[in-house]
Amino acid sequence: MRLLNAIAAEFGKSLPLASLLRHGTIAAQAELLAQDAAASSGRSPLVVLRDGSESTLVVVHPVGGNVLCYRELTALVPDGMAVLALQSPGDGSEREVGELAARYIEALSGQLGAWRPLHLLGWSMGGVIAQEMTRQLEARGIAPLGLTLIDSCQSADSRTASRLEGYALLRNFVRDLLGSTPVPEAFAAIETLDAGRQPEAALAVLRDTVASAGQLSLPEFVTLLGEYQANYNALVRHAPHAISTPTRLFRATRKQQFPLLTPFAMPDGGHLEVVAMDEDHFSIVQGEALRAIVAQVLRQGSGADQTLAEQPLR
Repeated sequence: MRLLNAIAAEFGKSLPLASLLRHGTIAAQAELLAQDAAASSGRSPLVVLRDGSESTLVVVHPVGGNVLCYRELTALVPDGMAVLALQSPGDGSEREVGELAARYIEALSGQLGAWRPLHLLGWSMGGVIAQEMTRQLEARGIAPLGLTLIDSCQSADSRTASRLEGYALLRNFVRDLLGSTPVPEAFAAIETLDAGRQPEAALAVLRDTVASAGQLSLPEFVTLLGEYQANYNALVRHAPHAISTPTRLFRATRKQQFPLLTPFAMPDGGHLEVVAMDEDHFSIVQGEALRAIVAQVLRQGSGADQTLAEQPLR
């Protein structure tokens, strides 16, 4: 985030977060600037993280909307496997999970025929979107090799008109922004402020206590908060449907509560294999836990003979 902010300040152009995944070097970032590949309201959901011709792994954004969380995963998959990421619209507009899934399938349409076999994966909300994408693909006669959800949750009751908003939304957003870092104690005082002052006060607390999160400007913070709210409430309104594709859920046993949500469970008529891991919601997509997940993804279906990049799972 600090690098992207510096680029914007120096060159007056904003590059998308996903550019750090696809174009991680300074030279590649400079080429993007030269091509005027700036982010816009009409950005494509599809980000090609890794080219490949043998098989395809599709990863779907979590509730925050961007796909930086899959950078470590991309480094673990073997050469020959394409990694396609899907980022959310970025404009904070109202949306539904089914609509997002249909939009993402459309974005993939030019790749699906060329890059099979196909496996879908999503962390957090990304798993629920990937599950809905799988359902829609099955309806089109396309059968993915498998589906992997990583510590995903679903609506506790999609029939209600509940929404996450106000201070509860802000605190949940900041907790996700910080990952495994605890929310500062000073944050609690923000609840007493008028709603319009809370985002600026929250950012001030972060700047005083958490250096990395404090690199965000207030407009960036508000934009990310709006996208988080749109995605979160879309998840709250969504009710998953059963699918026939082999599905595995890696569930963190160090549980964290998410307002209006409950752990994902496959609806009647579908099969879900649950693998418990001694991790929390954020550590499960890092380090050895992530290596174990990727290793199991690679063993599924035609990927059984593939191995992790760099070194074997311990």
